[in-house]
Amino acid sequence: MRFHRYRLALGAAALLALFWLTACLAPGQNSSMRGMHAMHKLSSEYEFLVEMIPHHQEAVDSSMLASARTQRPELKVFVDTIVSDQAREIALMGGWLQAWYPGKSTEAAYSPMMRPVEGLSADRADRAYLEDMIMHHRMAVMMADGLLKARFTVRPELADFARGIIAAQNAEIEQMETWLRDWYGASGSSHMMH
Repeated sequence: MRFHRYRLALGAAALLALFWLTACLAPGQNSSMRGMHAMHKLSSEYEFLVEMIPHHQEAVDSSMLASARTQRPELKVFVDTIVSDQAREIALMGGWLQAWYPGKSTEAAYSPMMRPVEGLSADRADRAYLEDMIMHHRMAVMMADGLLKARFTVRPELADFARGIIAAQNAEIEQMETWLRDWYGASGSSHMMH
């Protein structure tokens, strides 16, 4: 458990460094900074659900593009699993929003986290996907962990859901970090320095 908390702290530090570099090196990306900052200031289970749905949708959309583009069979299987798992979770969260908060808006001011990969070779696009999805998953883990630590929900199904996000996405982060190391000699945070 202590190791898990340590990894989360490292992930948080890496995210903060990425956000700082993004703000300094790409002033036009400030809308993304505001969107990610807003996700960090969640204050209820309602906000968690409203923000997590478009976050998942970006993962689905990016993974579908990666599935069509990659030449690595193991990555294709991996991204297809993300698509099916997170599409199912989007439907689940949407159902909870309708049941628990009828009539409330489900719109979120979401700014994309994934870089565009048009014009990149399949190999370079794979690397960009892995680097960005690691950070994307870390954000979801932080949001789920924040929901649990702040006790924003008393619903056991949502608490179980958040724990499932933490477990599944941490495992996927480990797999993506392994591929980054094996295929590119890089780590999940090395792209932050470029």
